[in-house]
Amino acid sequence: MLSAHIGYEFGDLNTISSGYAKVENGRFYVGQMAYQTVVLPKLSVLDQKTAKLISDFSAQGGRVVVLGKYPEMLDGEACDVKGQYLSRAEFVLDIGALVENLKNGAYHLETDLSDGAIRIYRTEKDGE
Repeated sequence: MLSAHIGYEFGDLNTISSGYAKVENGRFYVGQMAYQTVVLPKLSVLDQKTAKLISDFSAQGGRVVVLGKYPEMLDGEACDVKGQYLSRAEFVLDIGALVENLKNGAYHLETDLSDGAIRIYRTEKDGE
């Protein structure tokens, strides 16, 4: 992502599930920071609180992208995480595929100088 000049921030599951995160008006908040896109890396396990937040976020129109594979366990137990919590998520095979989509115009970046956020938006081929 860095080599493609795409800014991002890491959020760890411990911080998110310990009460610092919330979902409001289609945005995923961690502390004072608000996000319109959440990218889940290759995770085997997701905790229920985080899964619920991500599910609520996507239900409110937030964008969730799963890279590489869907989590297969919830709180250490086998679970259909994709079906129960991530059914609205987009799947991208790897970072290279996401970057390639960005380069091909499937996504565009916008910066809101009022809050310093960089947002990634997906557009269709006709620009809508």
